[in-house]
Amino acid sequence: MSKKSNLFDDKTFINASGDLVVEKEASIIVKGTPLLEVRGNRKVLSIKGFGLGRHKSNGVIIADPSVSKFHAMITFKKGKGIIKDSGSSNGTFLNGERLIKDKEYSLTNEAVILLGKTRIIYLCEY
Repeated sequence: MSKKSNLFDDKTFINASGDLVVEKEASIIVKGTPLLEVRGNRKVLSIKGFGLGRHKSNGVIIADPSVSKFHAMITFKKGKGIIKDSGSSNGTFLNGERLIKDKEYSLTNEAVILLGKTRIIYLCEY
């Protein structure tokens, strides 16, 4: 992925297609509509759910070679966040625990999601 412009720092950038790309660290904030936040800058995510991975079709694109193209999914059931690993090569970790492929795990406020070397903090106000 080539950098079109560097909006924040080397941890997040806009690629040639105009997509917000995360590298190393970000937050997902849920106050009704989920938002991806990096250093105060935000991108609206789908309330139905979104993918996390290297492929540009994911809602959260991660520039990390140890992250799979379609690494994990976050969906919402009755307003509550659910994460599941999509069969990634290197695994998805939630609060230090490796997720079992295709098993759903509830996300709680301040949950730490680790995909490769990228850390995402999940913040919610239910």
